[in-house]
Amino acid sequence: MKLIVSLFFLLIIVIVAVFYSNNIREYFVSQLSKSYDSNKFKRVILDKMDNYDIEVGIPSGQYLYNTTQGNWGFSTDETNDGVVFGVYRDGYTADGSIFKGVTGTRYKYMLEQGPYVIRYKVRKNENTDNYDVSIFVDDKLIEVAEGEGVSSDEITVIGTNYHNYNDEAKKDERGRRPVDYLKFIPKGTNDTKEGFTNKQSDNENTDVSVNFSADVKKANNLSNSDINEVDFTVDMCKKEGIFCNKIQDFNVDLRTGKIYYGDENEDDGKQSLTEQENARNLRHLFNAVDQDKDGMILESEVKILMDDLQINQELYNNVLKNMTPAGMDYKTFSSLIGQPIKQILRVVYEDTGKKGLKMMYKLMGYEYTEDETPSESEEARKARLKKMYPETDYDKSNPTKSRYRSNYKPEHPRPEEGVHFYDSIWDFSNKY
Repeated sequence: MKLIVSLFFLLIIVIVAVFYSNNIREYFVSQLSKSYDSNKFKRVILDKMDNYDIEVGIPSGQYLYNTTQGNWGFSTDETNDGVVFGVYRDGYTADGSIFKGVTGTRYKYMLEQGPYVIRYKVRKNENTDNYDVSIFVDDKLIEVAEGEGVSSDEITVIGTNYHNYNDEAKKDERGRRPVDYLKFIPKGTNDTKEGFTNKQSDNENTDVSVNFSADVKKANNLSNSDINEVDFTVDMCKKEGIFCNKIQDFNVDLRTGKIYYGDENEDDGKQSLTEQENARNLRHLFNAVDQDKDGMILESEVKILMDDLQINQELYNNVLKNMTPAGMDYKTFSSLIGQPIKQILRVVYEDTGKKGLKMMYKLMGYEYTEDETPSESEEARKARLKKMYPETDYDKSNPTKSRYRSNYKPEHPRPEEGVHFYDSIWDFSNKY
């Protein structure tokens, strides 16, 4: 009898163990980080947290195709119709994205081949009670999705259960691309204001006191300026995708986009820029990059410039292929990479003027020097050339009988029907 009772209880224990091992719900989550080594569809229950980080690790060598597959992460619903922390397609093509917010807005960034670490910093905005999401790719700030996040208790699943998207993808087939890991990192209740005077580790609290004097605040940052560095940098990050990593050098609250020092925010308004002026700006930038002023920029200098300006990989590789051991001269530089850089310079100048160019130089570590000799006006150039090359007037009273006369000069303004003396070849009646 005792044996039967023992076997019965043993059976009950086995049944309970199997039930809990196969149960896809988590009934408790601590205040510690939680890691998952798979993005296969799974339900989760997380405590309500207003401030937390999510990380998605994409494996080394994994190619991110632009087909209907993705590195699924955390989501608010099982078919990924709501908020999604994860990569769809290549993060950019068609409806691809690296994050989808509460409004359905898709935030894009082109991804090609792993490894990548995508980090989402979710913080409650005390002014709006909404949740702002700062998106980082390999520690570079890509986008701040204001009001697009949710509290952690609204996250209910890992992965997606839609159709066959949960099947592991083979090459470019539809389905789920594996991840190295998924990580949920609670940040507690005090992490409501973030500063980026220095890079913080994942598990450090990033609170920054802002009760400094104006002089101390300015001394702790890049330098004082007559335009707002943060406004400029964030704007360039959004428009051109450059300087996103520089934002971490500031005491800046990403919830509000406000800088902690200085309240100057001068605005020159839109300014026009001719193609000739923009070409001069390109030459000026080349000269700034050319540290030894020998008319050639080295490969290391070109790499730093292209990295700062986020030049696409194909063009990046093409520029390096055309490098010589001595470097690259301006003519080659301008023909290969001049156009995309001029477009960036145009955006900077037309938005913020010369002060914006100076700020751009400072962020890239170059010195902006004023032109020693301002360019002469068109009228002055014509006067100088006329003085250098004087022209003698044509004497109509003594024309030659030869139409091949070396000093022949047609009348100006030219007659509509051309010049008619001595069988002239100067006929302007033909319409081309």
